[in-house]
Amino acid sequence: MSSFALAIAGFQVNEAVQNEAFSGHLWKTYTGLYVVGYLLAVLVLKFIYPLTKEKTAEMLQDLADKRNATTAE
Repeated sequence: MSSFALAIAGFQVNEAVQNEAFSGHLWKTYTGLYVVGYLLAVLVLKFIYPLTKEKTAEMLQDLADKRNATTAE
């Protein structure tokens, strides 16, 4: 992933010293990658694993039932 970020930021392989704009572009590139990753994770959680209050209550009830069944034995 780092090599892609360097390429996006404009890293020049043949240059001994990178220009000043490169450091700003690199910072923006890494920040952008983190933002995109975070948004992707939020979207996945929202649409692929929707967790509503009803679903949470159902899961807690199932866990309580299993716990009670185990202690009753």
